Amino acid sequence: MIATTCRACGTELEDPAAPYCSWCGADVPSDEPEEISPENEHTPRQHAGDPLQYATLGAFVLGALAVGALTVVTISALTRTDVNQPTNGPTTTVTGAVTESTHASETINPPVTQTITIAFPRLGGVGRYHQDGVVAMFGIAGDQCGTREGMIGASGTIRNETPAGQTFDYIIQVDLIRVWTRARIGHLEATVTGLAPGASADWSVEMPSTRVSAIDCEVTDVTLTPID
Repeated sequence: MIATTCRACGTELEDPAAPYCSWCGADVPSDEPEEISPENEHTPRQHAGDPLQYATLGAFVLGALAVGALTVVTISALTRTDVNQPTNGPTTTVTGAVTESTHASETINPPVTQTITIAFPRLGGVGRYHQDGVVAMFGIAGDQCGTREGMIGASGTIRNETPAGQTFDYIIQVDLIRVWTRARIGHLEATVTGLAPGASADWSVEMPSTRVSAIDCEVTDVTLTPID
């Protein structure tokens, strides 16, 4: 039986014997069964004029355009700069930092209000020592250590490097140690009183001994007492 209308678009065929529809281009099936080659047996046929194919392609294109537009809008929102934003942000930050730094400099070195003792201070330079929430700064040096005219002892200098502008009394305690046996021969102390900020003073300790020829001298403690 020869078809009189197109099965694809429903249009009446001008020539029922034509192999395709003159309106949409779809194939017009004939009475004889179509021969399908083995390689195309399971592959559906597609026609250039198939309306469903055009609709699918159009939907794909519209979807791609929508995704592209959304991407552009997102990037623009992330990189947008507000031209009305104040430009004094860095100035405000710097001002805050300066204020905090100034406040810190006023409280980082509180005055010493009680006697403190520093064990085994560093010799030969200014030491900064933290104890009980306060800072003690002084420089102590040991210049001489040995025997002299039947005496053994040590001597040096101490300098008041307080950052708070205070005057201190100092007690310097020294161990005299035999070189070869490392035995302690004596424990002596020197006192320096009323040492003003930035001032230096000499200190010395000694004891009689006629049997020792070689000793080491070790400053074990420095005690500071504020007097103002």
